[in-house]
Amino acid sequence: MTKKALLLLFLLWVGGAAAAGPPVRSIFLVAAEKLGDPNFSRSVVLVTRPGSSGPIGVVLNRPTDTAMSAVFPDAVDMPPGATQIYFGGPVSRRTILYLFRASTPPSNSLEVLPGIYLSFDAEMLSDLLRAKGPKSDLRVFAGYAGWAPDQLENEIARGDWHPIPADADFVFRREPEKLWLDLIERASARSVREEGPPTPAALPARRLAGRD
Repeated sequence: MTKKALLLLFLLWVGGAAAAGPPVRSIFLVAAEKLGDPNFSRSVVLVTRPGSSGPIGVVLNRPTDTAMSAVFPDAVDMPPGATQIYFGGPVSRRTILYLFRASTPPSNSLEVLPGIYLSFDAEMLSDLLRAKGPKSDLRVFAGYAGWAPDQLENEIARGDWHPIPADADFVFRREPEKLWLDLIERASARSVREEGPPTPAALPARRLAGRD
């Protein structure tokens, strides 16, 4: 995707979509291959913008070595992909927050995608962990990602990130180690479609000469 298209997507997300469409709740930030920051290297970050405050996000593909059961002994029926606490980002690493799916909007939470919510509410998390039954749509994070005013826009313009529309199917993926590879391919495919085929001016001179 061209820098112009990347910034347009970002600005639509910052200010809400144009009048013809619904607001853009969240985006994925896919780390560019050149991004060397150890906190975000080869990462995929789900980023949302709550109201007029700055963007906040969580890294979706960085499980830690800390088991959920070590921090939450009451957790039961944790499925593959959700048995570990995930590194959410470098801000407030002792803070616990979580993504979960719900059929009705719960209190003390922020809807980041249709039916998917982000919350810091410890009591609600405790209830979710103690509940019996499958929990494939629950992901717990330590820390989160945040940016100062204009910082994220500058990072995107510099080419550190590929912003793409967020897709709920990837949020709770059971194989997080494959997430970056899949989405960097998707971002590259979008770039090819946005830029289109080469113009005659960009074709090799020998091909142009051969048309006479």
